[in-house]
Amino acid sequence: MARSIVTLPGHTGYINTVLQLRDDTLATASNDKTVRIWSIPEARCARVLTCENDPAGDVAVVDGGTLLCVGGRVARLMRVCDGRVLAVSTPTAHNLVCCGVLSPQTGVMGDCRGTLYKIRWESGVIHITRTRHRAHGSTSSLQRIHTHGDTFATCSWDATARLWDAESLTSLNTFRWQWRVVTAVAYDETHLVTASHDRTLRVYDIHGAKRVRAITTHRGMVNSVCFLDDSRIISGGTDCTVAVHVLPSGECVARHHVGYSVSSIAVLSGGKVAVGTSGASCVIKIFDVEELLNPPPPPPPPPPPTEPSAPVQQVNFEAEVVALRDENSALRNQLAAAHQRIRTLEATVKRMSLAEVPKNEEMCCVELEPFRRGDEVFRMPCLHVHHTACVLPYLWNQEVPECPVCRTTVPKGHLDSLPVWKWAPPASSTP
Repeated sequence: MARSIVTLPGHTGYINTVLQLRDDTLATASNDKTVRIWSIPEARCARVLTCENDPAGDVAVVDGGTLLCVGGRVARLMRVCDGRVLAVSTPTAHNLVCCGVLSPQTGVMGDCRGTLYKIRWESGVIHITRTRHRAHGSTSSLQRIHTHGDTFATCSWDATARLWDAESLTSLNTFRWQWRVVTAVAYDETHLVTASHDRTLRVYDIHGAKRVRAITTHRGMVNSVCFLDDSRIISGGTDCTVAVHVLPSGECVARHHVGYSVSSIAVLSGGKVAVGTSGASCVIKIFDVEELLNPPPPPPPPPPPTEPSAPVQQVNFEAEVVALRDENSALRNQLAAAHQRIRTLEATVKRMSLAEVPKNEEMCCVELEPFRRGDEVFRMPCLHVHHTACVLPYLWNQEVPECPVCRTTVPKGHLDSLPVWKWAPPASSTP
């Protein structure tokens, strides 16, 4: 992702317009009722021009950047150096939402009802004249005015853009095929490009008003578009991205996330682009065009933290080997003694006869029933005898099996290895 070389915070409302005054100065207009003048090298706001209680809808540069024409409820001509209002028009019926400069003394503005006004300033007064025809439908607010030589273009809520003759204010062409509000328009000698809330950019042949291409790179409403050079355009929208496309193919050659919804874009001198944002943070970000087209690779991940190595200790390997050998020998002897103990117990159990059962153990202590000849019985290691069907479920259901009589523990692993006998009464008892 391309990183901005300058970030300019300060506005508290939607940024409607970003434009360059001179090589090192930027002007922005916002719904927070201010126009701010920015010093790009110093990355700071040099001056704040207030519009009283009127949101600054659009701004146009007059007289090489010394004056600004600001649209709102009235049109204002403001001096950049001190913010003084040199001329104010009479209030119009509807807000003047966009403006463009045609000559050092004249311009054109549009209101939120689709009406065009021709303006002329002199002697501290702005003369504003309503044209005979509406630029767009009667309920279609104008969005942008883009001037270029002796023509200018407008776009509107009626999903169209129009090209006009600046002198006679007559419509030369109408560009359709957008499905929703057309928010921005830009053109040169060959192509006209519109941006729309239908998430598309549409490219037209400016002479025949024929649609050439529909570009669907953006995933949100497209708010701004302008020409980067003779063959490329740059656009931005509510998907928080700016994208660069090649004309007329519409191929996307760069797309970058800028963090916030893009409201306006301006191409600056010196290979830079200014992007106005809105939403959670109304800031202006300035990018280098080359970095947008060829972003630097992401930095490599930091190496994992290494723990400081412990000091090396001298080890007597021979002594360690001897100690391990002695420990192994002791474990072998313990294992041999345990095996011998097991063999002795097994031999003892096998030699035992049920005839040696004491009188007091001729009854199963689990179900309290006497043994009968041929019953399967289970002799515990403690020599107590129980019915197999009684004692085995009892033992398996315990975490640590215990004899029901003396509570002698029996490892579960030994239950399967203990023998099962057929019970026979002792010699002294009657069958």
